[in-house]
Amino acid sequence: MGKKIISFSKKVKQFFKNNRMDIFISIIIFISLIVTRFIRLGDTAFFVNDQGRDIKVLYNMLINGKMTLIGPATSFSGQFGNIYFGSYYYYFLLPFYLISQSAYFMTGVFPALFVLGFIMFFLVKEFNFGQKSIIGLLLVFSWFSLYYTRFLWNLNLAFLLSFILFSVFLVLKKRIVKNGLLSLIFGLISGMVFQVHYGMLFLYMSLLTFFFDNRKNLLLYISGIIISFFPFLLFDIRHQYVISKNILSYLSSFLKFNGTGASINSLISIFANMFEYYLLPLVSVNYWIKVFSALLIYLSIIILHLRKKKEVNTFIAISFIIFFLSFFIFKRDFDYYLACFMIWFYIGLGLALYDLTKNTLGRYLVAGLMIIFIGLNYFKYFTLPINSFGLAKQYFITEIIKKDLSKNNTKELSISVLPHNDDVNSLEYLVTLDDLNINSNAKNKYLVCYGKCIGLKKVLYSDRSISVYTDR
Repeated sequence: MGKKIISFSKKVKQFFKNNRMDIFISIIIFISLIVTRFIRLGDTAFFVNDQGRDIKVLYNMLINGKMTLIGPATSFSGQFGNIYFGSYYYYFLLPFYLISQSAYFMTGVFPALFVLGFIMFFLVKEFNFGQKSIIGLLLVFSWFSLYYTRFLWNLNLAFLLSFILFSVFLVLKKRIVKNGLLSLIFGLISGMVFQVHYGMLFLYMSLLTFFFDNRKNLLLYISGIIISFFPFLLFDIRHQYVISKNILSYLSSFLKFNGTGASINSLISIFANMFEYYLLPLVSVNYWIKVFSALLIYLSIIILHLRKKKEVNTFIAISFIIFFLSFFIFKRDFDYYLACFMIWFYIGLGLALYDLTKNTLGRYLVAGLMIIFIGLNYFKYFTLPINSFGLAKQYFITEIIKKDLSKNNTKELSISVLPHNDDVNSLEYLVTLDDLNINSNAKNKYLVCYGKCIGLKKVLYSDRSISVYTDR
């Protein structure tokens, strides 16, 4: 026994001796990962309209037992109203909500999930340490990645869970692809995560490439995705097939002339945004230089990976192509659609940059580019002003209202918000946690203004971005 311990100890010492630089780089990356994801979380993390809406659903599920078969509304609509995301969004978050109903805790779940996905990705054997290090640095220091991995939202949960699921798939790929039951289960989980946000369409279509050599399990993977839509079917049956009618209504309007010119214009703006969001923020260059630079990099990544023979390279190339084509489906140039793709963009870019490090000149070039990337992105994110809709600010406003309300020995109040009253969701949730009752007919009325507006009788608080009023 003693000899085995000594032998193991020698192997550990030898490992550390032979891999000093790799270990040092890993420590730097992971310390940076933890610090950047949790520092100033309260100042920068959104907690306002959608965040309050979603956490109120979780509150009703836990406290009032109100389960749901559908998720938040999408921006797509048919004749009968909005098309919806799946309800899995809430059920994925519910276990965390059972631990704590704190808005800070629920917000902190998101950067924690990113850290988990990051760790899982570093366990993937498809890529060597150098490749994972470059990809890791891009993911850790990208201001866009920082922005979208630090607050509660269904889109953020969609790409974070997809990152974890994708990494787990690569680790267990041979087992999943060759085993019919595992293919079905993986398809089921993929469908559930896909329904959190449909912007992940490119990923779950691209994963088909790993199943091409096993058609039976390919069908099982697809079957699992289809089965995951059962809650929608159940809701549809209970509500006179309103979802089916709405989807058919949307598709019929989509199949008509749908403005190809507008789609192309959106696509052009997407590449300009890619330059700013994915690559080099704070760089003032001509709009068309941004467009063509991002397009050139994008196409180069596709060509590079198509020329390689490994399955994972084929997957990356196809995911880039499908994401490109998806803009003719979604026809949205919102920056948050780019958030869906950013992890896989950095994987493709990181692998391309690693290929340049095979000679001394290339290594210096990549090192220089990484220093510029890290410097610009870090400066961009951490010089952003304190978010008026940030978590800490919402708690601050709530405390002002609670302090004033306590003078009147009552627990009933009404809150309104300008210019968008939907932004009241976060404040209503926070006061509810303190056993206060929201009642539109309450005598104690409060108005919160973001920006300039005419308030009620008494100003409780005012700064450049927020004013809080009461009617007394």
